[in-house]
Amino acid sequence: MSSAISFTLLYVMAFLGIGLLSSRLMKLIHFPNVTGYLVSGILFGPFVLGAIVDHNLAIPDYLGLHVLFGSPLAGGNPAIPTLDISWLSSVALCFIAFTIGQSFDKKALRKTGKRILVTAFTESFGGSLMVFLGLMIAHFIAPTSFPWPIVLTLSAIASATAPAATVLVIRQYHAHGKVVDTLLPVVALDDAVALILFALLFSLAKALSGGSVDLYSILLVPLMDIVLSLALGFGLGWLLVGMNHFFKSRNNRLIGVLAVLLGIAGISSFHLFPAASPLHEFQFSPLLAAMMVGAVYCNEEKQAALVIERIDYFTPPLFMLFFLISGAQLDVSIYYRDPALLGMFLPLAIVYFFMRSLGKWAGAYLGSFSEKDCDPMIRKYLGFMLLPQAGVAIGLATTSGQQLTAPFAGGYTYGDIIVCAILSTTILYNIIGAFLTKEALIRAGQVDGMGRHQSKP
Repeated sequence: MSSAISFTLLYVMAFLGIGLLSSRLMKLIHFPNVTGYLVSGILFGPFVLGAIVDHNLAIPDYLGLHVLFGSPLAGGNPAIPTLDISWLSSVALCFIAFTIGQSFDKKALRKTGKRILVTAFTESFGGSLMVFLGLMIAHFIAPTSFPWPIVLTLSAIASATAPAATVLVIRQYHAHGKVVDTLLPVVALDDAVALILFALLFSLAKALSGGSVDLYSILLVPLMDIVLSLALGFGLGWLLVGMNHFFKSRNNRLIGVLAVLLGIAGISSFHLFPAASPLHEFQFSPLLAAMMVGAVYCNEEKQAALVIERIDYFTPPLFMLFFLISGAQLDVSIYYRDPALLGMFLPLAIVYFFMRSLGKWAGAYLGSFSEKDCDPMIRKYLGFMLLPQAGVAIGLATTSGQQLTAPFAGGYTYGDIIVCAILSTTILYNIIGAFLTKEALIRAGQVDGMGRHQSKP
């Protein structure tokens, strides 16, 4: 085994140990585990522990954290070769999306389909609309601090909710009931809305940041992304169902699901067409494709629950690593490097945080009125459970960081500011939002033996 692989395995071992310790600490202070994963990722990542080792102590980064996470900070000991483990995030997102896809059960959707569709649209669009209005007003007050590419991109990302954070909290407290049955498909659908909005608004943001407005890039490419990604997931879902006629054991069926999800993570990471092709901009969306696989598989495979149960046994460490890596990507140097830059960045993050929270809650509340006999617990508490952001938002922000390369201020690009804003607010959302999700589930009577209100069966 090469030294690079050996050190990477040691890093993963160390991060899993850190995650276990943080989960124990979160239990003592009554916070969901996901909060501990994110905070631990920040503290033990390249921008805190790595920066202390490399800069303040003026010695090489013997931990190799910069190389491990692809950090732009200088440093890293060349004698310690490491591998980039960021690919784990892509794999984790596919499993997260697959899990959310299971919420699209045909029988359940027939009962609550209209309310779920309307609520998913109102709460996701509400978050985007409120962020856009808030940042638009700020743009007219201070155009240089709130440029249009950042306003449009953050408005699109605002619609996304963290399915992983929500799923982890639900699993941790074994929550179940009408509110949970509504929450999961709403979260799944609002991420689909987020991808559509992002595809549309981000194309315009790229054009405004230095290119020309191109109807092909703004309309056709996003539509291709959505339709072909769903078609890929639909085909692979039916492939899994067909394979089950030949592979009867649960182990073999589990291997089939793993192969499909890993394949989706791989195929979505690169462009399928050469740079000279007009289709070069097209890429499959792993979230949409894996979500469709989960939806098809749970509806068309009679024994899907048995295979999904086995998948649930090994996804916890994958989700743990996902949040640890996400936290490690937060560049905290933006808070002390340049006071002028901080004066521009903080108002941006504050407006985004509060306007998105208001839009999510108001949208969910209004959407619940689409059904006259809606459970009052859903109307009262659903909006509080839609605040966390993580995987999808971070993935969209990372895309922004890679493609919005026009200079902004202080050596940062538009994309850098978006990444820092999303990661900073993500930490707050997963501290405050995850706690509110737990409390809302308890108060809505979705956790056995806890809460003053109990939903009717």
